[in-house]
Amino acid sequence: MSLPSPRLPRIDYRSHPAYGGMFEPHPDLGRAALAELEPLIAEAREIEADKQARFGYRHGHSDPVGEALVRDGVAAVQLAPASLDPIQQGSRAAFEVIARRLEATRASGERVKYSTALETVGPQTHPELWAAVERAMRNSGALELTATYFGAPAAKVRSAGLLLNQPDQDWVRRLYRDIEMDSPPTVGFHIDSNGKCFVKAVLYLNEVGPEQGPFGLVPGSHRWDEGSQDRIFRRAYDKSMLPTRSAKLRRMFLSLPEEMQVKAEFGGDMLPDSPETLALVRDEFVVTGPAGQLNLFDPEAIHRGGDVRAGERRVMLITMGPSW
Repeated sequence: MSLPSPRLPRIDYRSHPAYGGMFEPHPDLGRAALAELEPLIAEAREIEADKQARFGYRHGHSDPVGEALVRDGVAAVQLAPASLDPIQQGSRAAFEVIARRLEATRASGERVKYSTALETVGPQTHPELWAAVERAMRNSGALELTATYFGAPAAKVRSAGLLLNQPDQDWVRRLYRDIEMDSPPTVGFHIDSNGKCFVKAVLYLNEVGPEQGPFGLVPGSHRWDEGSQDRIFRRAYDKSMLPTRSAKLRRMFLSLPEEMQVKAEFGGDMLPDSPETLALVRDEFVVTGPAGQLNLFDPEAIHRGGDVRAGERRVMLITMGPSW
């Protein structure tokens, strides 16, 4: 079943079993949520206005890789060994730190969070590794592709991080603490909440097959509702203090005006058998590949990292942005 139109999913939270099925909206909670969101909505609107002025959604490309990124929102290239080897060597110590952190978290009985599995890479904390990433993005053509995509004279690496995923991703399985609900097949689907002109990349540092939680994206979804108020509301909500799915915050969300009941990270709230759920899962492009595969994507597209069922996934997350 196809989506009725190219748009981001709208969930009927009034009839959702974990929202309207448990709570009634409350005016005081709605006012508190609006007070939290209003400055973030204003900020998101400023970012969108700047994007419109600089970029105007006029995607550009100069080669088949860029053409795929413009058309689908995702494309892949393979790093040469001369670019990949320094990154793999430079990341070993950081991955050991993450592995010890994960082990200690599990041993303590604490919840394994996304941040537990992430190590930020920067020019001050990991200078040699950062330099290797910059060289790799330049030599692979990723920086040139980013500049062309946004019609800018140049581009640069904005951020990087290492992520070690194992088969104990609590943020995938334990969505609600006060209600028993199976995670939908769309769990993890989101658009990024930043809203700025970025191209992102997921660099595989080990072979990633179907069991290692490969990156997935819904092709073409970077153009759905482009520049809309809906996307602004989603970004603002997910940048606020409200997204945690506790009972109180779910009721606060339900107390917002209906048009504002949208999230950038919506996959976990979708119902397993809804038409939109089935369509998104059907259309998802799942990207398996060897170490050194650089998966470039537009973060405005619906995307996710998959659920690791066996082995582990070692990746570097890289953000590149234009320089005007």
